[in-house]
Amino acid sequence: MPEISELISRLGLDPSECIVLSSGGSQIDFTYEVSPYQFLSQAASDLHTGGTAALLNSLTNSRRAILCQMDRVLEALGFDAHSLSTKAKTELLAFLGLPTPAILRKVGDLRNDLEHRYKSPPLDRVEDAHDIAMLFIEAIDRYMDTFWGEFYIGQKDELLGGMEFGFKRQLEFDYDSERRVFRVVAAQGSEHFPMEESGRIGRVPIDRGTVLHKHCVRLALTEFSRIPAEEAVQDFFVALKDA
Repeated sequence: MPEISELISRLGLDPSECIVLSSGGSQIDFTYEVSPYQFLSQAASDLHTGGTAALLNSLTNSRRAILCQMDRVLEALGFDAHSLSTKAKTELLAFLGLPTPAILRKVGDLRNDLEHRYKSPPLDRVEDAHDIAMLFIEAIDRYMDTFWGEFYIGQKDELLGGMEFGFKRQLEFDYDSERRVFRVVAAQGSEHFPMEESGRIGRVPIDRGTVLHKHCVRLALTEFSRIPAEEAVQDFFVALKDA
C-alpha cells in the first residue's frame, strides 16, 4: 500500500498551491455510562440545594461535565483521550480550533481555596462555573452534530466549476466514524470526469494516534473553526514532510 507522500508525488501536486474544500459530513459521537449533561444536571441540583458542601459538589460536577465533554469529543475524533493529561487535552483542542474550557483553572483555584485555605466558594463563582460548563458542552456539541470529515485537497488553479465539484487532481479524505480513522484516496481524471473510479490511482489509511491524524481532523474542522484553512493545509504538508 502506498504512503500518502507517494500519492501526492504521483498526483504531482504543488503543496504551496493547495487549498482545502469541504465536501460533506455527518454526526459523530462517543458515549460514556455517565454523560456530560448528567454531570451538569447534578451540578444544577447541587446549586439549588445550597450550603457549602452542595456548592463544592456543584463545582466538582461542573468540572466533571467539562472533562467528560473534552474526552467525548476527542475520542469521537479518534484520539486516545485517557492517555492525555488535562493540559494536553486543552492544548489539542486549541490546536484543532475547538473551544477550550478556560474555566478549568478557575475551578481548580476555587477547590484549592476550599481544601487548603478552608474558604467557602462564592455562590456567584459556582454559578459561573455551571453556566460556562453548559456553554462549553453546547459549543462542542455543535461541532459533533456535523463533522465535515469529507474534504478534498487540490491546487486552487485546478478548482472545477459548473456542475463539477472538486479539483482536476486531488486527495480525497473521508472519516470513518466507526473505526475513527481517515481514508485518503488520490484521484485524477479528465476535466469532465475527475471523480471517475478509473481516475483513482491509490488509497491509504491514516491511523489514529499518528501526527497526521490530528492534522486531518484540523483540516476537517476548518469549515467552522477559527483556524485559517490556508494555515491548516500548509501545516499538514509540513507534518507530512517531517513524519
